[in-house]
Amino acid sequence: MNVQDYIQSGIIESYVLGMANEEEATELLQLSHQYPEIQQAIDSFEISLEANAFKNAVAVPADIKENLLNEILAKEQNNFENSLNSLSKIVMKSENKEFVSEKDYKTYHLRQNALSLSLDYDN
Repeated sequence: MNVQDYIQSGIIESYVLGMANEEEATELLQLSHQYPEIQQAIDSFEISLEANAFKNAVAVPADIKENLLNEILAKEQNNFENSLNSLSKIVMKSENKEFVSEKDYKTYHLRQNALSLSLDYDN
């Protein structure tokens, strides 16, 4: 096998870019274990591809990052509040009654406690 011809065939580029089929990828990986220069060519292409990507990268403006983080935070806060509301509805079920608001729930229990105290006082 002529290793240099194999390397120059384009298989390495196809593999690194995810364009090689399963058979080609399997063969390349097996050969890369047998021939260090094939593994070196794979590594070299990956490094050059990454370097080129960084060289041509465009920096994200700071305000976009800040807006994105604020949007994520707002969604997380909303999810948290929805979870709390769901918990409140579960907690506000008492004696087979479901309360629409926390205020109604507290008012009900204050009345129940007051009634209980007045009954205790009468006895």
